[in-house]
Amino acid sequence: MKRGRRSGEILRALRNYKRKYQHAVGEFVGADVSTISRIESGELPVTSEVERRYVDACGGVNALRTLIDDSVELLNRLMGHNQPLKLA
Repeated sequence: MKRGRRSGEILRALRNYKRKYQHAVGEFVGADVSTISRIESGELPVTSEVERRYVDACGGVNALRTLIDDSVELLNRLMGHNQPLKLA
């Protein structure tokens, strides 16, 4: 999977996690819904600045960390780990 696609899927997951609509993120980022959709699908490569503004539109880095922590917790439960996985 290409970096752009992975990044877009993570951004989409964050937006959905924070229950934001594409148009709201687009207004914050300065892009229309079509562009946000193309970013999320990995069709449109984005700069780190656009990624940062996108994350800020969804609650910032702490919101992204919470999504990751919650995802790791779910993964632990699904895999039946007795000890939590740790991110490096």
